[in-house]
Amino acid sequence: MATATGAELATQLERQLTALNALHEALASEAEALRAADTQLLDDATHAKTERIEQVQAEEQALTEQLQQLGYHSDQQELTRWLQQRFDHAHQLLDLLARLRSAASACAELNQRNGAVIEGTRRYVADALEVMTGASATPAGTYDASGAHSNAATHHIGTA
Repeated sequence: MATATGAELATQLERQLTALNALHEALASEAEALRAADTQLLDDATHAKTERIEQVQAEEQALTEQLQQLGYHSDQQELTRWLQQRFDHAHQLLDLLARLRSAASACAELNQRNGAVIEGTRRYVADALEVMTGASATPAGTYDASGAHSNAATHHIGTA
């Protein structure tokens, strides 16, 4: 297998960036579907997000393999210094790497916000079901002698 060059590494970083941007678009579609409370849009967005995550993971694996092929076997914190030492035009690679990290951070933040909306909606539905049925959607649980919370269904009165 031939050793990757700086240009090939730049191409791989660009592919990773493209995959992350596509994931961000899918996450934005998911956020819009959540705002609109449109289950069909949400289903479509979820499928697109899953495909984009798989694409990001595949590109990440390809990047890792390419870096290893170039002799890099350390963690991400050392990557900047390694690139500077290895390539004459490292500034181009470092710019791509910074954009890649920024895109990954933006995806993580949007995914976290979407998750919070989903969790809030889940709690709202559980509370509504509890009110409508008169039964708790989640067992209340009890506390044991040490003060630890337990969701066990049955307790003897002397040990609750």
